Amino acid sequence: MKFSVILENIYKRLEEIELKMDKILNQETTVVANEVDIPKLLELPNHLLKPLVAVYKLNEATIYQVMNVLNMDRTSTNSNLNQLVRLGYLERRRKGRKWVYKLKGREGE
Repeated sequence: MKFSVILENIYKRLEEIELKMDKILNQETTVVANEVDIPKLLELPNHLLKPLVAVYKLNEATIYQVMNVLNMDRTSTNSNLNQLVRLGYLERRRKGRKWVYKLKGREGE
């Protein structure tokens, strides 16, 4: 098989995967939008909204993952994540020695 044919096949498969991922992401967005009071969510201050979006994008996240995504210090990240837990937007659980955060009611991987 020619190299160009192999590349073309790979490209077609990637396009199929991308379409499937878009479909899945659109379904997730619809579910989250139905479960969350959007106007209330938009009233959150930026320092809380950013970590919430980061956890949503990562599905589950440790404090270090959120720190890396947002380029924030540990103290601020920890404070913001714990505030989101208290407000009812996030859940946290132990995974080994680390805390893992996820959207409240969202299934983990």
